[in-house]
Parts: sequence; C-alpha cells; structure tokens
Amino acid sequence: MIGQKKFDEEVGVLKLLVAQAEKKGEFVAAEGDIDTRAESLKKPVLVKGFATQCGIKGGKLSGGQKQRVAIARTLIGEPRVLLLDEATSALDETSQKKVQEAIEAAMQNRTTVIIAHRMSTIEKCAKIFLLEEGKVKEEGNFSDLKNSGGAFSKMAATKQS
Repeated sequence: MIGQKKFDEEVGVLKLLVAQAEKKGEFVAAEGDIDTRAESLKKPVLVKGFATQCGIKGGKLSGGQKQRVAIARTLIGEPRVLLLDEATSALDETSQKKVQEAIEAAMQNRTTVIIAHRMSTIEKCAKIFLLEEGKVKEEGNFSDLKNSGGAFSKMAATKQS
C-alpha cells in the first residue's frame, strides 16, 4: 500500500505524461484501457481488425495474440531478413501452435534466423546450427541432426520424453 497521498501524486504524474503525449499525437487514452472485466470476458476476438481496442500496450490481448500482432507488424514492412529470438518461449501450447503457423508462413521467400529452445519451433527449418560456447557444434536439417547420435539427437530425445 502506498497511501492516498502517494497514489494521488502518481496519478497526477501519469495524467501529465498522458497530456504531453496526446499533445504530441503519440498517445490516445481510451475508456477501457484498464480492463476490469471478469477473466471470462477478457478473451477478445480481433474481428474489428486494425480498429480493435487492445488496451495500453496490448493489455487486453493474450500472449499469443501479442506475438501474432508483433509478427504481422513486422511483415507489413516486407523484410528480406527475419530475426526471431525465442518467439514462442512464453506461450502455452495452443498459442504456441498458432504463433508457429504464423512464423512458418512468414518464413516463405525470406531469410529467417530463429533462436529457439523448443524443438517444434525449428522442425521445419532448412538448416539448423547447434551452438555451444559460441561455436557451431553441429549443423544440418532437423531429421539428419535428430538421427545423428550427436548432441542435438540427445537433446531431441530428452525434449520428447
């Protein structure tokens, strides 16, 4: 508990920051940015597309929805190289599958570098490099590395059991 006085000070500072950002055209506060609804009602469907109210910093979106929006925002710029660092690491299994599908679609016709610990994230990669202490220990495609009997093979067996 911070007390009423400190709370009022913090709210005053936030209001000042919002006013400054609005003046610059950088931020528009909308009613409902802080979602106080019951958990069962906090599963937004993005049927309004770009007009969907997502809350402050996407506060009304699930982790999987935030990941898919981030991938979409990146792809709008049509990058030739896509760098993904643990793109599915903080997701539940259902969200991970949806994000993985988005990643696989995004990989088409572009160079993609994926940094991952989940085997399912790299299964469809054309070339995999296993790094140890900053050096390439093994390289190849998923099935070759999995059947090689090397370090990757042992990791894959551990992840599946």
